[in-house]
Amino acid sequence: MSEQETKRLDGISDVYLSEVIQDSAFDLTTAYKLRTIVPDLTGETALELGCGEGAVTPLLARTFPKVTVVDASAQLLDRLRDRLGGDNVEYVESLFEEFETEQRFDVVLLLHVLEHVEDPVAIMSRAAQWLAPGGRMLLSVPNAESVHRLLGVQLGMLDEITQLNDLDRALGHRRVYSFETFKQDVERAGLQVTSEQGIFLKAQSSAQIAQWTDEQREACFELGKLIQPRFCAEIYVVARRS
Repeated sequence: MSEQETKRLDGISDVYLSEVIQDSAFDLTTAYKLRTIVPDLTGETALELGCGEGAVTPLLARTFPKVTVVDASAQLLDRLRDRLGGDNVEYVESLFEEFETEQRFDVVLLLHVLEHVEDPVAIMSRAAQWLAPGGRMLLSVPNAESVHRLLGVQLGMLDEITQLNDLDRALGHRRVYSFETFKQDVERAGLQVTSEQGIFLKAQSSAQIAQWTDEQREACFELGKLIQPRFCAEIYVVARRS
């Protein structure tokens, strides 16, 4: 399983480093995710499981005295290390299922990771063991009930809101969560949800949003705070060990 999964993740890493990301406007809403998680970044130590394109790690390195980043992709870690460096950042190449540490962390982050893994409940349950007393787990996933997915169903572009689209498959997504199904998995992992919210009202596709002005994107971020969270593009949950 390890060799097969590592090979699969290497292929996904190639996509993260390719023009597919730029062409899809993949990172246009990243800044809003960072602004959303900032109030929950407190303590001395942070563990980031999955560095992706490396957008979150610089914020962690500026916030915490000690940061550990775990990813199965050597090329993503090397790219991040070359760009960021940081005496307070430890880079660990490992599958989450095989990662071992005696350290306990004030914050553990699984941001846009659980849609990728084979067994998200097992990963969250394992990650909960690495929380320090009173520690928090920060979790985010794409939302199946996002307005742009609901519109896609109405237009016949998707058969149902949980259907994987072309970009989902290119990025190695295995599932799309709703608020209900996501919280069910979080609780099955032995965690208690302490807060939940939606991030960004996404009314169109990523490619279309790439043509928007900064003012339009900012308006959709603020509007996402006012409408029902279940219609936003992303689900963001903070949890503690039960």
